Order: sequence, then C-alpha cells, then structure tokens
Amino acid sequence: MSLIVDSSVWIDSFNPKKRTPEKELLIQLIQKDYPIFLCPVIYQEILQGIRGEKIFEQIKLILQQYRMVDIDILYVTNFAVDWKAGVHTPPLGAVKLTILNMMLNTFVIGVWPPPVQ
Repeated sequence: MSLIVDSSVWIDSFNPKKRTPEKELLIQLIQKDYPIFLCPVIYQEILQGIRGEKIFEQIKLILQQYRMVDIDILYVTNFAVDWKAGVHTPPLGAVKLTILNMMLNTFVIGVWPPPVQ
C-alpha cells in the first residue's frame, strides 16, 4: 500500500507550532519508512507558500527524497469525465476519495472537509 499526503498536512508538518492528528500520523509513517509519494500538484502547493530562500531549499531537498508519481493529465481528465458520468464508483464506506486516489489506489492523509479559505 502506498500513500499520498495532502499538501495541507505537509505544510502543517513543516510548521513547528502546528499540532494535528494528521501531522502526527505523517511523522510516525516517515519514521517507519512507509512508502510515501508526491505528485506535481502537491509538490508545487507546498513550495509555493514558502518565504525565504534558505527554508525553501531545505524543504525542497526533503521533498525530493520522496518518489514523484508521474501523472498523464489527459488520462486524469478522461477519468474525471468518466467518473462524473458514473463509469467509476467509489468503494463502499469511502469518506474522502479524489479522482487521483481512485486512479492510483492509494490512501490519502488529509483534512476532510477541507478548511474554508
């Protein structure tokens, strides 16, 4: 089983003042060397909010240790259209399921519902 971590959880994990159950779970999984993946959108979302070149480079180096999932945008778009048309259905009991999760058969650590911004 693999894991994709939502950008909000990564961002919290880099903030020493934040304490969330998702952050604590991520720390535990990292310590256990659990297979965690990134995708380009999450990578970009994490890095875009960083102020300061030094911390930007440090976090970038940390994130580059994780495997990047290669995503074919056309495939994702077609999958989304099929999903909306009812071709793909979420598994019973799914609380949060994104199109990417369905495609990659992964679990996501994230906050649901997403915080209002």
